[in-house]
Amino acid sequence: MQGTPGPLFGAQTLRAAQDLRLTRDQIIDRAKGWVDAQVPYDMNRYWSDGYRQDCSGLVSMAWGLKDNQWTGSLAAYGTRIDRSEPPPT
Repeated sequence: MQGTPGPLFGAQTLRAAQDLRLTRDQIIDRAKGWVDAQVPYDMNRYWSDGYRQDCSGLVSMAWGLKDNQWTGSLAAYGTRIDRSEPPPT
């Protein structure tokens, strides 16, 4: 079971009501923060920054989303690129 979009820390939202607008480098730095902190995977727990400790929580956090999203809702926040497009340098 993947879960559904939800506020940070379950019922309590502690961040601004808008999603952050981040650069690619900022997104990578935010994700590295979780890697460096060795955040354990858990679909039912929340890390100290308020995001659920699962794969969707990691992406929601890295992208600076105002809520914890789930795998099925994340496509609404990304930009589709074609496989033929070169990766960022």
